[in-house]
Order: sequence, then C-alpha cells, then structure tokens
Amino acid sequence: MLGSGGFGAVYRGRLHGEEVAIKRLHPGIGSHLTQEQIAEFQKEAANLQALRHPRLIRFIGVALEPPVLCMVTELAAGGSLFAALHGSEAKGKALSEAKRRTLILQMTEGVA
Repeated sequence: MLGSGGFGAVYRGRLHGEEVAIKRLHPGIGSHLTQEQIAEFQKEAANLQALRHPRLIRFIGVALEPPVLCMVTELAAGGSLFAALHGSEAKGKALSEAKRRTLILQMTEGVA
C-alpha cells in the first residue's frame, strides 16, 4: 500500500508490464453507493481520461463493478503531490517557497 485516506487506499500494481497506482475505495463503501454516486464516479473517470498533458499523471482505466470501484493511473515516481507540498513540512523538511511555486505552476500548466 502506498497510502490511504478516508475513502480508500492507493496500491502499487503492475498492468501489462507497467507499474501503476491503483486507487480503490475501501471495502464496503462501494456497496453503499447510490446509482447517482456511481454515475458521478464514472463522470470523474471520463473527465480524467480526457486530460492529457506531460505534467499530469496518465489515467489508464477504471473498474466500476460495485462493490469494487477503483481507478488506475500511471505511478508517480516521486510520490504524491500532497506529500510534496505538505508531507515534508510535517517532518521538518519543508520545501522552499520557490519549489512550491514551481510545482503549483506546473499543475496549472497541466489543467490549463
């Protein structure tokens, strides 16, 4: 497991010889979703699939068979963006403001 949050966990996996990140909802959450929530999850997956930019992690696919709902993306070699912006600070190794600005500019380039 690479990390987890309130709704799910991220695992390292392999698909067709490529390392990937598998973002899966915690067991049980998928079985309690309404059809509207599943449709929203599908819409989010479609939106992610439409985004293509060298600064964005590539969306690979989605599994939408409750109770298993997950998304597969390329694996970010440097870890999560959240950890880069916040996690280091918690460990007393804060990124410089200049580096944070650079990361934020790169993010905006990816979605502009």
